[in-house]
Amino acid sequence: MHNNIKTFTPLEAKPGLFISMSVQKQLNVLSRRHKRTHLLSKVIIQVMRATFPESTLAKFDKKFILVNDVHECMIDEISRVSVTHLLAREITSDDHELITDAWYKAYRSGMCPGVFCS
Repeated sequence: MHNNIKTFTPLEAKPGLFISMSVQKQLNVLSRRHKRTHLLSKVIIQVMRATFPESTLAKFDKKFILVNDVHECMIDEISRVSVTHLLAREITSDDHELITDAWYKAYRSGMCPGVFCS
């Protein structure tokens, strides 16, 4: 039944729509960066949940909400473990933006797994 439905990738051109190669390359770069940020944020959340109890995770969430500065809520060792796990390499100087964006996304998703953490 669903075999006739054609799905488009986000960057696949539709009939009558022209995207220049330079714009398509920029979109591909942004798409890859967004995907890596999303995956790294998921790994950060998994590592945090495996490392800390729910009460501590709730305190991290609360601190992020009150301070609203991801740099004060980041944990370097968790970042290192997460990047090593996801990308199979050590952190480089080029990873700063990726790590910051991933931590921000992770905190926006919520570290505490329960809805009503205290």
